[in-house]
Amino acid sequence: MKKIILSLVAVAIAFATTNAQDKKAPTQKTPEQRTERFMTKLTEEYALTEEQKPKVKDLILKREQSRDELRKKYADDNNSFATEFKKANAEADKNVKALLTPEQIEHQKQYIEEARKRNKENAERRKLNPPPAPPVAPAATPAAPAPPTNATPPPAPGKVEKTPAPPPTAPKPDAVKPTPSNPK
Repeated sequence: MKKIILSLVAVAIAFATTNAQDKKAPTQKTPEQRTERFMTKLTEEYALTEEQKPKVKDLILKREQSRDELRKKYADDNNSFATEFKKANAEADKNVKALLTPEQIEHQKQYIEEARKRNKENAERRKLNPPPAPPVAPAATPAAPAPPTNATPPPAPGKVEKTPAPPPTAPKPDAVKPTPSNPK
């Protein structure tokens, strides 16, 4: 019975460790993947024509590739990255806007205004209802000091230690040992 339980525990541990190893950190999307995702959103939101799609896609892909290059260049400096990416993003937006029709540009303005409004509302909501603080682990209690021992240190190597004889005990008064003069 013990062998069966131990083998089941071993299988469960092996299964748990292999599942834990399968869960990898999410990988960053490639510029092409980000472009496709953005194009899907743009096509739906602004009703891009078949003529506009490849031109806009090229501009967005260039922006995403420059983003990756800037990320590598400014890996240790987020402020410089943000400044440079804003410039690249503004250039791409200007070029995309040149391809849009007046109706699409008006729709874009409305969409951006609504997005800003939502972001502002969300920021206000977060101020009023901040997320709960992460749970704090209980403070570790310090280890109790070891109780003092009354043991004597071990003898030095090569020396023989004599153990003291136990102290003599006095006989109990009730107990009288029989002697030849007292036959009790």
